Order: sequence, then C-alpha cells, then structure tokens
Amino acid sequence: EIGDKLVDDFGSLESAFEEIKNDPQASEGLDKKWINALMPTLQKMYKEKETEIKVGLFLASYEGNGLNKVKNILTGIRESTGADIKFMPNYKDGYNYRLQIRTKDPKNVEKKLKTAAEEAIESVKSNGEGSYKLLK
Repeated sequence: EIGDKLVDDFGSLESAFEEIKNDPQASEGLDKKWINALMPTLQKMYKEKETEIKVGLFLASYEGNGLNKVKNILTGIRESTGADIKFMPNYKDGYNYRLQIRTKDPKNVEKKLKTAAEEAIESVKSNGEGSYKLLK
C-alpha cells in the first residue's frame, strides 16, 4: 500500500527513501505510521560512512630549532585540512610521521591534505628535506 504511493510520488522506492531521509518534510501527505516505521531503517541504510585516509610523511629540518619547526608544520596541516588528524610518529627514525584521518568527505580532505603536505615539504626544503605518500 505505501510502496505504490512512494513510487507514484518519487519515481522509485530508492528515490523516496533517500528524499525522506534527507528531508523529513518530503513525507508530508503520507501515513505517519508508515513513516515512523520507516525512519529508523532509513537512517541505518543511508548512514554516511567514514573513510580512513593514511599518509606517510617524512619531514626533516636540519635547523637549530628543527624539531619545533616540524611540530609547527604538523599543527598547520591539522588546521589547514580542517580534519581531526591523529599523528602517529613512526619510530623507525625521528623524521617519519603517519597521519590518520577519519572523514565523511574523503575526496575533499585528500585534496587539502595533499596541498598541505606539499606546502610542508616546501617549507623545510631550504634546510631539510621531505616527502609524502598516500598509504592504502
């Protein structure tokens, strides 16, 4: 009974489910008992998934205050990406860092992260070295 109405109003069940989940007002005119029964299921079905992005970052500054410079660069990466970044130093040597980011917008965060990593490497180039690699 509700399926036919949803298909008539939205074109398909999937379109109806997405529309109702994103805009509860789209369900106006439909029987409330069906909408109340559907909402928990729709929220589970269309839950935004978080993706984890991992980046290996090598930063070495040979200046006297090199460690502080690298710390400031890492803080700058966090701020410029707008993401909650977990810094995990790779202790094979003191210049390797692994950045782990959990996000619901991986393409956008990956772009920002790439730009930030390139800027970080550029900022240590005069008296140091750096590189980055996207880890899968």
